[in-house]
Amino acid sequence: MFEKSLEKAKKFTLLDYSLLKIVLVLFGIIIGTLASGFFESILLLLIVLFVILYAILMFRYLKK
Repeated sequence: MFEKSLEKAKKFTLLDYSLLKIVLVLFGIIIGTLASGFFESILLLLIVLFVILYAILMFRYLKK
């Protein structure tokens, strides 16, 4: 299973890596918001954006 994932990751494009980076940054911001409250006013927007981009990333990953 790990080898299969590595083979799929080798086929990632620049867009795929960009989506992955954005999704991870959004996840970090969401976790940080829950801890400090800095982005609390836009938390719902961040969560929605995270879910949408994560779904796109997983669709692209599973399609390859």
